[in-house]
Amino acid sequence: MKDLSIVIPLLNEAENLPVIHRRLTEVLQPTGLRYEIVFVDDGSTDASFQEIRTLAQHDKAVRGVSLSRNFGHQVALTAGFEHSQGEAIISMDADLQHPPEMLPELYKHFQRGYDVVHAIRKDGEHMSVLKRKTSVWFYRLMNYLSDTHFHPGAADFRLVSRRALQAYLSLPEKDRFNRGLFAWIGFNQVYVPYQETTRHAGKSKYTLKKMVYLALDGIISFSARPLQLSFFAGLFFGCAGLLYALFAIVMYFRGQTIEGWTSILVTVLLMGGVQLVVIGILGEYLARIYRETKNRPLYFVKDATDAVDPVLASPKEL
Repeated sequence: MKDLSIVIPLLNEAENLPVIHRRLTEVLQPTGLRYEIVFVDDGSTDASFQEIRTLAQHDKAVRGVSLSRNFGHQVALTAGFEHSQGEAIISMDADLQHPPEMLPELYKHFQRGYDVVHAIRKDGEHMSVLKRKTSVWFYRLMNYLSDTHFHPGAADFRLVSRRALQAYLSLPEKDRFNRGLFAWIGFNQVYVPYQETTRHAGKSKYTLKKMVYLALDGIISFSARPLQLSFFAGLFFGCAGLLYALFAIVMYFRGQTIEGWTSILVTVLLMGGVQLVVIGILGEYLARIYRETKNRPLYFVKDATDAVDPVLASPKEL
């Protein structure tokens, strides 16, 4: 058992790996902690895993796991957790936007008895106005829709204790929104601010499409309120349609026909759009139920730097 595990999921980050390893080593070696660095290659197409192998050959603290394909950041993070051996586990990104120099401070809070230490991003000047605004709106929407509180600026840079991690790993769901799951499990939690830095090399792998899907995972995984809102929207437009129908009947018997098709066309399009939105919301919930019922493993391991042969399934499924 190690004192500390650093779990780093990555996708095509070969240029960043030597730099983050050097900075982590400079930070962790003076602490005297027994630590390990667990890199999880989430189906990279560059030389990321070869670089991890090279680092592991020169540093026994480095361990690497290569997944059989790209399963997504949240699943890769889970894979790293399942392969970690530390009493405390810190997750962070490989692009150096999560500063390694913050690790001793996170660990001090663990020593004070906290099970989950969230690093909360302070928006820097390098962040675009659009990203800042969408982040604020997302967390406001999440806190409105969900019974679980989401702290603005929270991401996947956090420390968790072994017992908190075991609680997290006992959750069986396949569509994993980790920042929500760690907020939901409870235990002693604290928030520590940090200043996010610019990416060292490469481009962010979180495209707009992936961020939208992540937001959907967060909303649908932690709230049934969209279904309730769909009901009230249907009720509102149903009542509005009934009133419009009564108005049309009254005007007919008064001999005043309603001229033009614009109002009718707008009404039909509006009602049709609402119906499609409601069907889409129902479809998202049904799709997640379908994925859960198949009970497939979260991921498969293709290769590992450990001396033992890698297993072709997640440890929980064996």
